[in-house]
Amino acid sequence: MSRKQECPHKGEKMCSCAAIQSEDPLARITYLFGSIQEPKAELAYTTLASPHPYRLCLSGTCGKCGGRLCINLDKPGDISSDDFLAAVYRHLHQVFGPHWGMNPDALHRIFAELFHNEDQPAVRCWLEGAETSNGTRASDVVPGPEGGARDA
Repeated sequence: MSRKQECPHKGEKMCSCAAIQSEDPLARITYLFGSIQEPKAELAYTTLASPHPYRLCLSGTCGKCGGRLCINLDKPGDISSDDFLAAVYRHLHQVFGPHWGMNPDALHRIFAELFHNEDQPAVRCWLEGAETSNGTRASDVVPGPEGGARDA
């Protein structure tokens, strides 16, 4: 039986700003991206071959109140290794790429370091553009300026 991954930030002082308490998910995400300082990513998963359940946590400090800002990106159900890698990469790119202006090499390093030591060679191979079993490449999961794929 699978167990749900718990957020490691539960005991910390969380952001108390009104916008982060909103029922509107878009308002919370907008506030998080506009207010987060020193963002970090944490990934908890079982194995690369069978990652479910997994939790990707993007966290940092609120620039206004100083509390912890955290968003958990849980994916229910079974997911393939390729889809798992693509989903995590997409989320990281959305946060660290355009918002923080992180260059691709730094993004790739952060991405690879999220995974268990024994999985990092396979993750780096995936990042280098080797086709995965479903034909996905790192450069295929991030849309370019015209909506097509671009180099990650």
